[in-house]
Amino acid sequence: MLAPKDEADALATVDVDTYINQANHWSTTKPQKRGRCFSAKSQEGGTCYANATAAVLHLAMTRITGRVGGYPDFFEIREKLVAKYGKDGASTLSVVKEVCPQYRLQCEQVDEEGAKAAVAAMRPVIATFHLTDQEWDLFSEFYKDNPEGILTRSVIDIRERPPGAELSGHAVVMSRCSSERLRLMNSWGRGWGDQGFFRIQNADVLGLKFVDVFWTLDDLRQEEKDAYTKYGSAACPKICVTECIALRAPRVTRHAPFETKFCTFSPQK
Repeated sequence: MLAPKDEADALATVDVDTYINQANHWSTTKPQKRGRCFSAKSQEGGTCYANATAAVLHLAMTRITGRVGGYPDFFEIREKLVAKYGKDGASTLSVVKEVCPQYRLQCEQVDEEGAKAAVAAMRPVIATFHLTDQEWDLFSEFYKDNPEGILTRSVIDIRERPPGAELSGHAVVMSRCSSERLRLMNSWGRGWGDQGFFRIQNADVLGLKFVDVFWTLDDLRQEEKDAYTKYGSAACPKICVTECIALRAPRVTRHAPFETKFCTFSPQK
């Protein structure tokens, strides 16, 4: 018997990479739509928590064929999050826990293996981490020089940071993984890293913490189950190209150690 998440995944229709590739293709072929695709967007304050949360919630809902209430787009969700939780950072986990029920979604913290299992099931996951000022400098320099590189502990070793070091937090989205690397979507626009994405060897390199956002069959309305039975994955292409994502989070004040507010860092010019 399948677990609740696995049963739900059997009804899912949207592949994350397909979604992103189609969105980027639209940005190239439909200039008038660029404002709503994966191009860089400027926004005020520490709102990477809102970017990561809005992206994952939106993608989770696009996986429901014929969703009752439609598909709230990334911008709509992000705007509501920023209006409620502010531009100076917020606890990503607390925000996700509070917001998910409003969209008939669920969430839970998972380890790296759980995050990989979610991505394998076409569910992107939220990832958060904290670095010191020096570590952020190394992070920025590495991807400036190696936009397609894979970050390892030979570049940043968080085990060597001094006790009580001041940390700055960030939230991103993990969209792909393998035995050799994790690929994550940042919130600094397509001009950073590899078109806005970056790669690390494993979760331990940055001390990533993961949040899986999902739905089960019990979360679906009967109309949604019926829609999948009737239309199946044929609805996917229309959904994939309808709503796209733009992410950008500039620098704000750094926070004290162990504070769980995001985002407190943006790349050096």
